[in-house]
Amino acid sequence: MAKITNQLKLRAWITILILLLPLFVWSSDSGATKFDPEKFLPIQNLYSNQDIARLFYNMRFKPLGRNDLAFSMLVPKDWKDKPVTVTKEELDLGLLNGNSALEAYQSLTSRGHGLLHDVPMVRIEAPKGVATIEVTCLRTPYEIFVKDLLRAMANVKKWQILAERRGTYNKRKVGDVLLRSQNDGKVFLTRLTASKHGSLIFLIYCSAPEPSYVQYARIFGAAAISFSLQKKPASPFAEPMKIYSGKRDPILKFHYPNSWIFEEPKEVPRGKSGVNLYLPVIGQKKTAAFLHIKAISHSLKKSPDSIFQGLKADFTRAGIKLTKPGDPSPLRKRFLREPVISKIWNVSVGGETGTLALVLFSRSDCHIGVGLLVKKFDTIESLAGYGAMEIIVNDLLSFTGVQQVRSKSVLLDKVNPKDLVNRTMYLFANGVKTGDFTELYKICAQRLKKQVTVQGLADAFSSFVENKIDISAVKGIDPVFEQKPIVSPDKPLVLKGKYYAPTLTVSFNLTYIAENNQWKLTDISISTGAPEPPPGKKLEVPPRDALIQLVNSTMEDLAVSINRNDFS
Repeated sequence: MAKITNQLKLRAWITILILLLPLFVWSSDSGATKFDPEKFLPIQNLYSNQDIARLFYNMRFKPLGRNDLAFSMLVPKDWKDKPVTVTKEELDLGLLNGNSALEAYQSLTSRGHGLLHDVPMVRIEAPKGVATIEVTCLRTPYEIFVKDLLRAMANVKKWQILAERRGTYNKRKVGDVLLRSQNDGKVFLTRLTASKHGSLIFLIYCSAPEPSYVQYARIFGAAAISFSLQKKPASPFAEPMKIYSGKRDPILKFHYPNSWIFEEPKEVPRGKSGVNLYLPVIGQKKTAAFLHIKAISHSLKKSPDSIFQGLKADFTRAGIKLTKPGDPSPLRKRFLREPVISKIWNVSVGGETGTLALVLFSRSDCHIGVGLLVKKFDTIESLAGYGAMEIIVNDLLSFTGVQQVRSKSVLLDKVNPKDLVNRTMYLFANGVKTGDFTELYKICAQRLKKQVTVQGLADAFSSFVENKIDISAVKGIDPVFEQKPIVSPDKPLVLKGKYYAPTLTVSFNLTYIAENNQWKLTDISISTGAPEPPPGKKLEVPPRDALIQLVNSTMEDLAVSINRNDFS
């Protein structure tokens, strides 16, 4: 393998053990239409509050006595918690014990380990052991996406993916898949739900023999949705993040994981800019994953095809041989906007095989081309390659050039946080009232729309609709923020607080990003509770006449409800 030098020559970085199989090619079931996610991966209309109280315990677990692993979830009262035995080797491979996950991983790789394993935390069995719910955990040293981890696990373990969905369950972003596998001659279906919390990834396996799976599907749904980590991580990222801000025009600005190293070219023609990033193999002069980024100003009047061909030539000139094209459609779905051109190939270099993914985007000031070369499919580094690519590209697409950002800042800085929250909450209130969340969906950012459909948004708040909660009570009331909002077009805008209405208190936690010169919603969390006094005020008992009127009105409503058998 060639040594890595300080010169920014692409050939010097292609010292990579490359992917054995295309990252985006994985099996699907020819009869997958029968595996309806609403039936096999249900998330709505599972149980009423009364049924939950009657059938379930909200059990708390503290695996290995560690607070950072503690969680709670709904468990059927007649299911049994089974002891779980974990060896020290399993803990080392899965949880990367120590202050630094990366240092622990470095130690493992120096001893020949390259694949992390999830560690069993909890196992719960149905009567007679027909079905099981198992919670496992692993710690990742790199920034990866749950969707990639699930696909990699399915590929390595020869599982067949029959259905999948992504969304936000109980305030955590999840990947949710239905798998088919065989064990001791029996065919099993497994609902595997995964969520990432900083460097920890929790996986919930809900399994039953295929013929009897559907009868447990709602129980599995309750476990998958109710899971709640007791201690929130200090950061949503697995590792510290750095900011790259290029000085050449077109401007390249993005954040990237700390484990990656960047190198800039020393001489670049006018109207072009670029940077290379690589993930080093621990303790070796090799590269585990490589990103090649270049920007071509529109002022050069180059066609997208010629720019893309130049991007591809950067790799082929370095000795990369394209052997077989792959399916680029999953690649296109990763980003805020679809690429103008996207391609993926099986490749070979130096007798080794792997995958090269190329994408080209059009920004207001330039075209941006990105090429990713990754190594073996069953290693954490290859997942980190796609994770970094997605983070970087989405940042690049959000940045629209120096002059555009200045003008955009003027417009976005003028936003009134109260007006922004009110608009969102009024649209939410109308969605709850009508059951149609289309208008609320229109103000969502593309990154949220990639994760959830209009129906998925409605499903997430189905309990509000079913219980006919009147959110419109907030209209005409100013929201009270927990802390003063900080408005910066280059950062997400987080607005968190409460509405103190006469009939209820509505808590909100809303996150927005700058997109197309507007603040767009990327995350929404809303809950309601009993009326509370605003900060600094006390609830006062109404005068006697008002109390009498309140009691009489309530009793009249009750009488009408009983006569009509309608308590809405």
